[in-house]
Amino acid sequence: RRGCPGVGFAAPSMELALASLLYHFDWELPAGGPSNLEMDELNGLSVRLKATLLLVAKPWSR
Repeated sequence: RRGCPGVGFAAPSMELALASLLYHFDWELPAGGPSNLEMDELNGLSVRLKATLLLVAKPWSR
């Protein structure tokens, strides 16, 4: 079977975009958010968190 011809380009591109976001920002929970995270999972084709994880990006500082 034939697959997507762009998957070899798309996967590394997504990895680079995610790595750039993680490197250039400090991530925090929003003000007034829960102090402990609910880590319950849902099973399916992939495993994901039951509750949505909301984060606030702050520009990275030394």
